[in-house]
Amino acid sequence: MKHKTKEQLLKEIENLNKKVADLEKANAGGITAGAGTHAADILWEGEKRFRHLVKNSNDIIVIIDKDAREVYVSDSVEHITGFSPDEVLNRSGFEFLHPDDVGHMEETLSKLLKLPGGTARDEYRHRTKDGGWVYLEAIGTNYLHEPSINGIVLNIRNITGRKQAEEKEKHLIAILKAIRNVNQLIVQEKDPKTLIKKACGNFIETRGFESAWIALFDEKQKLIHFDGEGLGDKFNLLEDDLSKGNSPHCIDKSLKQDGVILVKEINKGCSDCPIVKLHEGKSRSVMIKSLKYEGKCYGVISVSLPFRFVDDIEEQSLFDEVAGDIAYALYNIEVEGKHKMAVGALAEKTMLFDNVINRASKVAMATTDLDLRITSYNPMAEDFFGYSASEVLGKTVMEIHLKEKVGPERLESAIKIVRETGEYNYILAQETDTGKRVLSSRVTSLINPAGKIAGYVLFSRDVTKLVVAEEALRNSENNLRALFNSMTDAVFEIDYDGRYINIAPTAVPFIFKPYNEILNKTLYEIFPKPDADNFLKFFRKCIDENEISTIEYPLIIKGKKIWFEGRATPKTKNSVLFVARDITERRATEEALQKSENNLRALFNAMTDIVFEMD
Repeated sequence: MKHKTKEQLLKEIENLNKKVADLEKANAGGITAGAGTHAADILWEGEKRFRHLVKNSNDIIVIIDKDAREVYVSDSVEHITGFSPDEVLNRSGFEFLHPDDVGHMEETLSKLLKLPGGTARDEYRHRTKDGGWVYLEAIGTNYLHEPSINGIVLNIRNITGRKQAEEKEKHLIAILKAIRNVNQLIVQEKDPKTLIKKACGNFIETRGFESAWIALFDEKQKLIHFDGEGLGDKFNLLEDDLSKGNSPHCIDKSLKQDGVILVKEINKGCSDCPIVKLHEGKSRSVMIKSLKYEGKCYGVISVSLPFRFVDDIEEQSLFDEVAGDIAYALYNIEVEGKHKMAVGALAEKTMLFDNVINRASKVAMATTDLDLRITSYNPMAEDFFGYSASEVLGKTVMEIHLKEKVGPERLESAIKIVRETGEYNYILAQETDTGKRVLSSRVTSLINPAGKIAGYVLFSRDVTKLVVAEEALRNSENNLRALFNSMTDAVFEIDYDGRYINIAPTAVPFIFKPYNEILNKTLYEIFPKPDADNFLKFFRKCIDENEISTIEYPLIIKGKKIWFEGRATPKTKNSVLFVARDITERRATEEALQKSENNLRALFNAMTDIVFEMD
């Protein structure tokens, strides 16, 4: 079935209403029963066709009065919201809106009421019969001035899938940013209290999670320190219970196992649990993970998030990874603390090598002396760089670079930067048996107890997942740009003086003149003065009143008359975005329909004359 446009459906409604009025008028004037039955049959067939089209449409067609009361609702409302047409008919549409969307929807309706024949678009959440929410996009046209309609016609589309996909993508990107920031904290922060405070704050600031808290315990599971962000003073409830040794069941469970603990609907948890009280009245899920590294448990980390994300495997994997990073950081801080307390340079070096370098499971590390001779090389470095410790220990970095055909100027430049700034960072891409791997590396100096440089240390970390995610984001941006470039509408930015200051290359065939003959030119340089006057008046009214306005106008392009519908939207205090769409086909259809209606009206009038002659 070929779908009709909204304008065609509205025309059907208008024609049916006129036919009803004509039929009632004719019956009152004395039309015979046979003629009346025939006209009624025609009307009924038309109405059946219209109802069939609307019923099978994927969109909802709604007509509301000036008070937002729904006076007509198509059957498709039940498929999308669960409510039947009868359950919403004659009720205010605002009754079904999400509380956070009522304000901007009232503002949109208020503006549309002031624009007879005007159109407005908005997005909102609509309550479903089972208590959930769907995202809808509504495009409304003000026909209150049309007696046959006397309402605002809404064409409503379900955009829930698109919104959820956008929200998930945005959420995962935020988490990736949080992980990147936490990785920076791991290198920079040496105090565990500062680390967990900044880590929790980072989770909230990047919008990755709605709340986050970390509790550190000693070997006897006694609370050492607690910090959190996102719920304010409510954290005191949980901190008090943990201080008294009253750990919720989910925390005890996480301390005994290595996986991520999921509490999918926090409000359905234990009634006396302080974690439930933290999120009282909110539909949230919680993920909890123990902070374990090298067999030692430092505490637990917990985050809250919308329940629609909690079952996502990638979400859980990213949380598990960042918990491991924080655990490693706490482990590293602990090791460095022991290192500071150790007596003698030999004891310090032994502890550093044993506990940091050789046991680092996610970071490749190598150290050199001042002559750049390699003095330590951990197992992760063996995996990352392809050389065993026995192959490189005692050799200089220059000897390894010569094997890799790396010029000496690169090494000299890196050491110079470390001496001047304290560190040198670079990215290395590798081809492995399992595919491409990207390493983020940092070279810094080793400082002896006297505060002098004693050597250099290299840290390398696998950031392939982050790079892949950033590349996917760039691809998504390119796809959106390609989609914009494929638009068939012409898009211009025009200032208050009527000058074309920007032109989007979206519809070359529909531009009145070539780009170079329009850009930075005024309307008066493009159009005859009467037309330029009308356009300038239209644009200035849009800017002065700060309201979206529409206009229909014809242009002669390549000897052919083309009708356009233009929509002007205020962009700045001195310019508008003007989107022009080819409506020639629609105009031709409307004219054909009008001509057909006139013919039918003439035929109907002729039939009336015949009936009177028969009398």
